[in-house]
Amino acid sequence: MASIIKANQLQDFGGNSIITSDGAGNLTTMKTNYPAFYAQMSANQSVSNNAATKLQVNNEIWDTNSAYDTSNYRFTVPVKGKYLYQASLRWNSLGDGDVFQIIIYKNGSAVNQSRFISTMGLAENAVVKTYLFDDSVVGDYYELYGLHVYGSSRDANYEYTNFGGYRIGS
Repeated sequence: MASIIKANQLQDFGGNSIITSDGAGNLTTMKTNYPAFYAQMSANQSVSNNAATKLQVNNEIWDTNSAYDTSNYRFTVPVKGKYLYQASLRWNSLGDGDVFQIIIYKNGSAVNQSRFISTMGLAENAVVKTYLFDDSVVGDYYELYGLHVYGSSRDANYEYTNFGGYRIGS
């Protein structure tokens, strides 16, 4: 003989709702445990030669905890945990042998970067990506920077430049 337990809410010892049901089989879980964001650039951005420049990733696609700020282009961690951050950057009009990179900054310092040296056939409109797994505490902030060595200013392409992240666990 099987037992059936019926409940519309499961709470922790502090009285906080962990799981709720609407009575029709639809569950809602505690969303604040897993903050996530994804943003893109809304226009091309000119970047000077050989200068790490913060990218104006200002078009927020989604943000579960209102933790991404589109005015200063940064994600501020709302819940401590392990996070995965990803970023993509497309440079317009680079030539053969040019160096370009994407950099994730944490609390004002570079912590992760990917570098690409363009070669014949790949120089125009190449995309560079980077990923960062990081232990983050409340208040840490992450920003996206770009750098190229071309000799003159180049545009970061808005269509393929994005920044996102999400908490993967404690």
